[in-house]
Amino acid sequence: MITKEKEKTTEEKVRKKKKFKITMGMKATFSIALMLIFMGMFLITAMRYMFTILSLNDQINDMYHIVNTGLNLVDIDNMNKACEAVREVYDSIPEELKNDPESELYLRSFRSLTAASTGVDLGEIDRLLNVIKNSNWEIGDIGIGLLDDNNKRIIIVRSLDDTPTGYWDDFQYATSVTVADKNTARFVTEYDKDETKDFYTTIKYRSVVPIDKKDESNLAGYVYFESHGEELHIWSIIFLVVFSVIFVIIMIIVLPVFAFLFRKMMIKPIKKLARAAEKWAESTEKMGEQYYFKNLDIKTHDEVRDLKEAMVSMEDELHDYMTNLEVTTKEKLKLSSEIEVTARLQANLLPDKLIVPEQGIEIFSFMRPARQVGGDFYDYFKIDEKRYGIVIADVSDKGVPASMFMVISRTLLYNDLSENPDDIAFAIGKSNEKLCDRNGDMMFVTAFAGILDVEKRTLSYVNAGHEDPIVYRKVNDKYEIVMEEHDVFLGVYDEASFTKREMQLDPGDRLFLYTDGVTEAMDINDKLFGIDRLIEVLNRDSSVTGDHVIASLWDEISGFQEGKSQADDVTMLLLQT
Repeated sequence: MITKEKEKTTEEKVRKKKKFKITMGMKATFSIALMLIFMGMFLITAMRYMFTILSLNDQINDMYHIVNTGLNLVDIDNMNKACEAVREVYDSIPEELKNDPESELYLRSFRSLTAASTGVDLGEIDRLLNVIKNSNWEIGDIGIGLLDDNNKRIIIVRSLDDTPTGYWDDFQYATSVTVADKNTARFVTEYDKDETKDFYTTIKYRSVVPIDKKDESNLAGYVYFESHGEELHIWSIIFLVVFSVIFVIIMIIVLPVFAFLFRKMMIKPIKKLARAAEKWAESTEKMGEQYYFKNLDIKTHDEVRDLKEAMVSMEDELHDYMTNLEVTTKEKLKLSSEIEVTARLQANLLPDKLIVPEQGIEIFSFMRPARQVGGDFYDYFKIDEKRYGIVIADVSDKGVPASMFMVISRTLLYNDLSENPDDIAFAIGKSNEKLCDRNGDMMFVTAFAGILDVEKRTLSYVNAGHEDPIVYRKVNDKYEIVMEEHDVFLGVYDEASFTKREMQLDPGDRLFLYTDGVTEAMDINDKLFGIDRLIEVLNRDSSVTGDHVIASLWDEISGFQEGKSQADDVTMLLLQT
């Protein structure tokens, strides 16, 4: 019940996520709108500035023509006399006094200039200036001045705003406004010092018109006029509003068109790919004839088409891969099944516990392969009423090849020992010759093979490169390893000779045989179990007999490995008399 509720909650979350997701079309529309807004702000600002400059140019041209026309209607000699009088005084003043135009000492030098002393009709000059000012309300202050090119100063000769004669202002030549007369381009654009006000409301400019166009020398006389640009400010606001409205209307028209085109060229193909991917993911049969990307109608010639082609290629490869995987899986399942059958057959080949009750002899065994099938094997079988064959062996490989070689080796040893029980060395030699024949893979077998005479309690044996046997003597009550020379492995050299050895087993004695999987078992630090540890574990409680000896030893090996995977087959055999 809880699981179903969790699944229901997960499905609801997925549905909500799909319902309220922000699509690529929404993101694209928002990005386009944002781009257009920033572009519009830039254009509005730039266009307003350009409009202001162009309007300023027109105003200066208008006022220039007004001033120039006024000069053409009057006698300019009167103005030139006024300018010459001021020029003479200005030239006579030391440079250190000219540095401060508001200095009383500096301005006092010009107070001696009167109408009587200069012969200048100041009233006529004032009337002309008033006529010019009244003809254009944009003109603020207007007057006559000397233009000091060397020091970039305008020295006042006569001003309608009562600026004292001789007072001067700094100026700089501006180039952003041009008129027909090149001299009229010599004007200064000034700004209000109050930075809290808008640029367009604080623009202030002063332009000059030469009195005598033939005189362009330093300290030449000019009529100057100023404007604060109130009308220009009003027109710039009107322009700003009109242009903003037009831009908004254009954006309302253009934005849907851009969004439509973007969806058609980009979003729609991507949605097709997304839906195809969802259908593929939801499909339970991905190895059928259904293709989700190959038949998509995407005609764009960009990265989206490249993505579609990549998905088609991926789908084809995935179909091929999954088809091959299906075949491979079936083959692996078949092989696994065959290996399981092989493992069962191998297990069936190994004998169960052997008991000879008349003589009190028992044989116990154990084998644990590292893989499903192994290369270790053991065997014990009856030859006649008083003799039994005993074999424990280890093939040089693991897995299926080792199991096949193991079956061959077991069969040969069984047949040759059964046929030649009186000469065990000869029997082993025959088996070795047969194993060497056509052994192209150079596999070999270590083997301990013996003939047990249950009446005499003797074991005749051959050790062909196998582990040393361990013997428990009841009289000593301990296990000891029997160290002796080994013969060569089986399957290596077809002319090898083998040595027969014999061991006496008294009542109560035990013989422990094993493969190298026991002593070479490793812990997580790759430390070997070892022969010394094996002897120590066997002698820990020598009273333990039979299956319990092997079971306790296997527990000890398993605990020593601490979960590390088994590296080799483990086989143990215990003969007790």
